Amino acid sequence: MEIRITCIEGAESGRVHRFQDRRILIGRSSRCDLCLDANEELGVSGQHCLIRIDGDRATLEDQDSTNGTLLAGKPIKKPMSLKNGATFRLGRQGPIFRFEQVEIKSRTRAERLPTAAHQVEPPQARDDGPWKTLFFVSLTVLTLGLAFLYFWRFMR
Repeated sequence: MEIRITCIEGAESGRVHRFQDRRILIGRSSRCDLCLDANEELGVSGQHCLIRIDGDRATLEDQDSTNGTLLAGKPIKKPMSLKNGATFRLGRQGPIFRFEQVEIKSRTRAERLPTAAHQVEPPQARDDGPWKTLFFVSLTVLTLGLAFLYFWRFMR
């Protein structure tokens, strides 16, 4: 069984972390299995939360973090069952992760995961579509229009 924890919002958005471990500690401390950037995720505690895997069952528990851990938008006070596809957030404004347990199919030798317990996939390129371009073009036109009005009024 492979555990995938995907950051869906935050500084590491799009990054997929893969684990074979039965215990995954998440936080800013270098001792964590999933170590977040201390400069980017200021609302995350050193050892924020813990995921425990027991067979097909997974639980999420807060490690007395300063800002708490939210499962499906609700703060947790005790270990809670973590379903496949569940989302959890570290603090009220921290990163959001999706939890997945994936059955590893028989792979050829070339496809097998290295022996490392934790792997990270680079984030996928985000396609913002035409809206981002439209926003910046509109902003540029507005700025140029205001500059023109300013000079026309005060420089005549």
